[in-house]
Amino acid sequence: MLVTATTALAAAALALSANVTPPAAATQDQDQPQAQPAAVAAPDPGYIHLPEGTHGFRGFDRLVLGDYRKAAGGDAASLASAIATCERAMAADATNAEARAWRGALRVLEAGQAYQQGDLNAALDLLGAGMADMEAAKQAEEMNPGVMLIRGSVLINVAQQYPDPDIAADYARRGVHDVSNGLLRLHDDPEDWAKQPASLKGPMLLAAAQGYELLGNRSFARDYYNRVIGAVPGTQWGKAAQDWIRAEQRRDREL
Repeated sequence: MLVTATTALAAAALALSANVTPPAAATQDQDQPQAQPAAVAAPDPGYIHLPEGTHGFRGFDRLVLGDYRKAAGGDAASLASAIATCERAMAADATNAEARAWRGALRVLEAGQAYQQGDLNAALDLLGAGMADMEAAKQAEEMNPGVMLIRGSVLINVAQQYPDPDIAADYARRGVHDVSNGLLRLHDDPEDWAKQPASLKGPMLLAAAQGYELLGNRSFARDYYNRVIGAVPGTQWGKAAQDWIRAEQRRDREL
């Protein structure tokens, strides 16, 4: 029973790659004049925009997020680079909870890749190490959105794939707590929230909505799906949320 459950959890880590790839760039109509490169704004990769030191925030995501996304696509060099970045930061400052949380997320991702390659023992070891890192990071800096958002989104992702409903609910509950509280920290100052890019707001609000849905709390899920639509209309996340709201409306009519 334990082997079946832990194997499923390792397999669940594979789903992480679906949510960490950068948003697809918008394509231009071929009949429209092409913008000059100098006039094209680079898309924000989804960094947290918050003054360093706010709730202990360090801005570590700027050092590792790019490699993390490439690693999720199977780039082994980027995975090694991201882990090395985390470990250098932790060697320089053992209290760097953001670096530990990101190393944990990378280990969970690595666990899924090991499972896909048929190495169950490595997958389980990596998964345990990753979860331990993220838990230690939270215990060290529970108010830091740089810890809470990455940990929470990983837990919700795993919960979505976990076959045991009780264990899945536990991961979802912890993940929703972290993501929703991380978002609250970004809301402390309305100016800080206004600075957050769509590529951060969309995935994190959507993760909270999905977590509440997993927990069976459709009222809170609906609230977060509506928040996605309001915060990032017209984006891939806004469209996904709109699809859920429409499906929910059809469901209500059929009851």
